[in-house]
Amino acid sequence: MGEAPRQHRGVGTFGPDVLNVTFDPQWMFQRTADTPVQSPLDGLPFLGCTRIDGSSGVMTVELRYVGGAVLFSQYLTPQS
Repeated sequence: MGEAPRQHRGVGTFGPDVLNVTFDPQWMFQRTADTPVQSPLDGLPFLGCTRIDGSSGVMTVELRYVGGAVLFSQYLTPQS
């Protein structure tokens, strides 16, 4: 028997959704799909990337397109 076709579950675009205020979040950036449950082939999956500078302690948080281009970035400075 042949192998069953693979299905990607939970892949696609959703939202916007209601902001859960449990931990006092703030909207810093929002990018939603043009249509509900848009295919990842349309280029909308994003990847999160973080870096911490060893000397300053500044953390850079970036949201990137799958191809690597930066969509949004935020710099977080440690408290003294």
